[in-house]
Amino acid sequence: GGGGGGGSGDVIDTPPVTVELQEVQTGGSADSVDVTTSAPLAAMPDELYLAAVSSKPQSDVESVAGLGLSWFHVGDQCSARVPTGLSVWGAIGNPSSADTVTASFESTPANAVITVSRYAGVDAFEPLGAPVSANTNGPGGACFGGLDSTSYTFDLITSEPRSLVFAAVAMRNRSHESGPGYTERVEAAQGSGGGSASLAVQDAVLKTPQTTSV
Repeated sequence: GGGGGGGSGDVIDTPPVTVELQEVQTGGSADSVDVTTSAPLAAMPDELYLAAVSSKPQSDVESVAGLGLSWFHVGDQCSARVPTGLSVWGAIGNPSSADTVTASFESTPANAVITVSRYAGVDAFEPLGAPVSANTNGPGGACFGGLDSTSYTFDLITSEPRSLVFAAVAMRNRSHESGPGYTERVEAAQGSGGGSASLAVQDAVLKTPQTTSV
């Protein structure tokens, strides 16, 4: 007679990776065509670096450099009353060494601030979804005709579970308070009064795909 054999296998479910903030570095400048973080960021492969840059008066960011990475432009937004500008850039890959990060402007602003946030757990091939920008004129709002306001809100749609929403906010001579469900990671300013450049970064992890209010 013959015998038979059997076997069993275990399926190991790998929990989804959560995108997590690892560090934030900031810097400021006055009457300079460049703004640089005051301390270097660690060099970590396949982690996402996001540089947010605020300038007053608004000046276009021509380039961002640091860590031996190739930086890509994510998006820009002007305030609805001019002249504050906000620009976001990103980089991912294999950094050459720990390094500061520098943004270079097309023209020299009176004041500028930079924050660079480093996130682990991102998709190395598609680290970012579709960016959305807004001012008090609404999403992609024009640079004129808006009103001063003590609050802001716009909708952002996520398509993947456990997505992280990153928000950079430029303020005009104000302090920032994070929205419901968000954690403020840093707030920085350069200069004083109405001529100051200021910037806050907040984020939130959403367990399920949804439309969220920023």
